Amino acid sequence: MPQEEKAVHSAESAALSREETLEQERLAALLEEHGATWDSSNDPHDPYNWSSWRKVSIAIITSFGQLITLMSASMMAAALPQIGADLGLSSSATQITFSIYILGLAFAPFLIAALSEMFGRRPVWIVSNLLYIFWNAMCPVGPSAGLMTVSRFLAGSSASAGIT
Repeated sequence: MPQEEKAVHSAESAALSREETLEQERLAALLEEHGATWDSSNDPHDPYNWSSWRKVSIAIITSFGQLITLMSASMMAAALPQIGADLGLSSSATQITFSIYILGLAFAPFLIAALSEMFGRRPVWIVSNLLYIFWNAMCPVGPSAGLMTVSRFLAGSSASAGIT
């Protein structure tokens, strides 16, 4: 009987050792691939271990944030004639102030993707949203079409963090 107990104990030790090895390999792969690792498979900072409520709330917040940034691309369409009249712009120049936002949305992700790899997704997303608010606030403040055009481009560039 003692021989059988030793064999069972040895098999259990081997199984535990194998599980520990797999866990260490998983953590090493995470560290190598993403630069992130967790203390264990039960680490509360690991997104797989977050509660459903936390996952859903983060998804809702980011979705609404992106919805607002995409809506602001066309939000000023109804006011274009008045904007053109206030700034003394032709119809085509007014359209440029409208369309330049999309140009920022199209080209900024190349830069923002690189920044998010270097500094992390969350800091880049937060800073981009703050810049988005700032540049949108600058649009009606400036007395010139140039400032409005630049502000719209930079607002679109900042808004692209959510789609990167």
